[in-house]
Amino acid sequence: MQRGDQADRQLADHEQRLDTLERGRWPLPSVLALVAVFGLVLTTWQFATQ
Repeated sequence: MQRGDQADRQLADHEQRLDTLERGRWPLPSVLALVAVFGLVLTTWQFATQ
């Protein structure tokens, strides 16, 4: 019974740590989308001012 309790505690600890990592993950896809839009706007602006 004690081993089962230890396994349950370890599993709960791992799930909590994984949740923490997932919440703190850097939003890379959003940043890449913003950079792409900025690049498109900048290119359009340069093309329009020539």
